[in-house]
Amino acid sequence: MTSAPLTLGTAGHIDHGKTALIRLLTGVDTDRLPEERARGISIELGYAQLELSSGRRLSVIDVPGHERFVRTMVAGATGIDLFLMTVAADDGVMPQTREHAAVLRALGVDTGVVAITKCDLTDPSLATAEVAELFPAAPTVAVSARTGAGLPALLAALDRAAAQAPSRAARSGADATVPRLHIDRAFTIRGAGTVVTGTLWSGEVGRGDELMLLPAGRRARVRGVQVHDQPLTRATAGQRVAINLTNVAVGDVVRGDVVAQKDAPVAPTYRMDATLRWEPDREPPSGERVQVHHGTRETPARLAWLGGRFWQLRLEQPLVPMAGDHLVIRRIAPPDTLGGGVVLDPRPRRHGPSRALLARLERLERGEDPEPQVPRGDAVSAGVKRHADRSRPPSIEVALTPAQTDLEQRLLDAGLEPPLDRELDPGDLAALRDAGRAVRVSKALHYHAEVLADARRRVLALAQRNGGMVTVAQLRDELGTSRKFAQALLEHLDSEKVTIRRGDAHHVRGGRSYEPARGWRGRYAHPVATEKAQRFLSLHHERRPLLLPNVWDAGSAKLVRSLGFKTLATTSSGHAATLGRLDGAVTREEALAHAGTIVAATELPVSADLENGFAHDPDGVAETVALALEAGLAGCSIEDATGDADEPIYELAAARERVAAAVEAAHRGPQKLVLTARAENLIHGRPDLDDTIARLQAYEEAGADVLFAPGLTSADDIARVLESVDLPVNVLALPGAPSVGELGELGVSRVSVGGAFAFAAIGALVEAAVELHKQGTYSFLERSAEGLRAVRETFGA
Repeated sequence: MTSAPLTLGTAGHIDHGKTALIRLLTGVDTDRLPEERARGISIELGYAQLELSSGRRLSVIDVPGHERFVRTMVAGATGIDLFLMTVAADDGVMPQTREHAAVLRALGVDTGVVAITKCDLTDPSLATAEVAELFPAAPTVAVSARTGAGLPALLAALDRAAAQAPSRAARSGADATVPRLHIDRAFTIRGAGTVVTGTLWSGEVGRGDELMLLPAGRRARVRGVQVHDQPLTRATAGQRVAINLTNVAVGDVVRGDVVAQKDAPVAPTYRMDATLRWEPDREPPSGERVQVHHGTRETPARLAWLGGRFWQLRLEQPLVPMAGDHLVIRRIAPPDTLGGGVVLDPRPRRHGPSRALLARLERLERGEDPEPQVPRGDAVSAGVKRHADRSRPPSIEVALTPAQTDLEQRLLDAGLEPPLDRELDPGDLAALRDAGRAVRVSKALHYHAEVLADARRRVLALAQRNGGMVTVAQLRDELGTSRKFAQALLEHLDSEKVTIRRGDAHHVRGGRSYEPARGWRGRYAHPVATEKAQRFLSLHHERRPLLLPNVWDAGSAKLVRSLGFKTLATTSSGHAATLGRLDGAVTREEALAHAGTIVAATELPVSADLENGFAHDPDGVAETVALALEAGLAGCSIEDATGDADEPIYELAAARERVAAAVEAAHRGPQKLVLTARAENLIHGRPDLDDTIARLQAYEEAGADVLFAPGLTSADDIARVLESVDLPVNVLALPGAPSVGELGELGVSRVSVGGAFAFAAIGALVEAAVELHKQGTYSFLERSAEGLRAVRETFGA
């Protein structure tokens, strides 16, 4: 019998008999590892082929049931078409039963059979009743792997389910023809070479095909194809496939990689727009860090709410999705499945919520043309790009049921003291969230969107009267509510990046929330700094990269200015060399005084290299930035390098907090300063580009104006960074780096030279001195004449 290929996946709690049942059905022991057989539990994915009574053959993926291996279970479940859930008669529904059910819901796999196992030990009726609540549409069959009881009925139920399950091979559309396999195993066979296995998600694969290994981008050719150890000319979607690849070493492949057709419209991405559905009472707040599972790969990501059921996932490591793919979202700690959804846009720009965006995502969800595109820079409120009021979503007309309308009125009437979620119908509450009428403020509370927007305004007004900060007690008294509700509101505003908590106070981000450390009595002495900062920032958005020369004294500043450069920067290493020291040996007072000298030398905007802010704590960094404003600087950069050789880079959370503090100081008050955040890991012995990107994304979220990762030289690496962020990016001129023109083609906004100009001058001095000392000749006088001419022309003007 010829039927479209299908893949069956097992699911269920540990020791509920999944592997024993598959062994009975197929004759294959899917526990192939010695440790699995010794411990009696599945650790890795297992595979077999099942022939049904109708003659139809299913590929079977047997997954682990232990809670420690849920991530492995998800990797196996992402390619299945129907499920076989096992529930032991003596245990009934258990925690991993429920979590595996949540994973199946997230993946949209709703066709399957539930086997009540171990029915020879006890009456299965109680377990059957529990299963009926969890899987109301799935047939239930009582079986015993020990006696074989119920086996024919189970096979018949699986045959009926297979007839109802849609096959991947029958899907239509351009994407359905693109060969794509998510790798779950890679190994070497003597005489054959590298073999990868997985479920073929779409398209066909055959001998001689040219493929691409993603995300690495390596090309490979198919030497041979097998399905369950049987050689085939071509394999089709929905089959469990083994592909023998040439031109790829087994060490080049890891589980989670994707094999796709060469030049297919699929590529690695660090962002996705998706529609997500959450398990009851599991919806995380916007900004939460979660684990995203796609195919056989997973990565941490930040959630950014876009309105209603739409979210942007900002990934820390690349995934390789296409529109229509399913995702599973899990909590990182403690691990738990929160929900899942479908990819709508696999490579969107970085954006927040907007009315136009919601309309576009709804069109994508319906499978329509997404045009018109969202204008770049569109935000919730016109002119507001950062710190948008996500507590009040765009108005969307959604038809509500009478019960949902009553609940909305109840939330409005309750005002600032809404009822707890456990008192409300979760379905009606979810509908109000999707309609933008209710907003989750904590795990147990929802506010009406209008009430929450008014509370936010009152918090900001209170902060303005109170030096830019609010305590729980102050807000409690202002709103006339209890401490519980005041605290929930402030913690929600913290998660929305409107405020940031420091000690007992919540400071308004981007406002007058920075209080200098004790002993600082500075004031802003250069009102013109704002104009220079605006000019400096605008230069990052021209057609070609801004060339930022790093100068080391007033004379070099004036000379570079005379050559037509539009802005200047200091260099910590060059400045240290003028003092007879190495980089890092200059104090904050010396660096700021030096920056003031450069500022006074020309009318150009000046950005200062301020090391790590000369402080480990965020308040100390903020104080340094405030002093930079006083010095008249238009910009400054803050590094995430510690200065400690044993621990050279701050942990990401601490580094982000330091940037957030620097941003607050840089953007407050009538004067502004362009804040460049630097990820230093590449030049401090940690050459991990994924870590670099995660850091730059965190600094972008913290409010930085420009991003900088010294050490980038590869055009491919630079392109990856540019794809991952939306802010202007600075690249340091280094040996082997692309030319300025090539960097411009890539989309780089700024090119700096660091200490290179200073050390080029020192190198010329050393060369001239060696010539005089060793050879006694004076060829250097020709170059010195050119320098003298430049000095007279510049300084005499």
